Amino acid sequence: MKVSSRMVSRLGDFQLVQQIGGGAWGEVHRAQQLSLGGRNVAVKVLWPQLAQDARARQRFLDEAHHMAHLSHPNICKV
Repeated sequence: MKVSSRMVSRLGDFQLVQQIGGGAWGEVHRAQQLSLGGRNVAVKVLWPQLAQDARARQRFLDEAHHMAHLSHPNICKV
């Protein structure tokens, strides 16, 4: 059973506004980055059961690292 992160309205510096997608690894939310004046961003959140798994967390961090190095007009920056 997947537990939704929609129960959480704030995650660190981010105010989660609306779920905009989801899949096998977690959910993507439209959010506002509070420290930057409410800048609109997308936040990907692992499912809680995956967040407890060290290998899943490492894969998630690896994905973020690789995405941060991509540069294309149709891909948003991480």
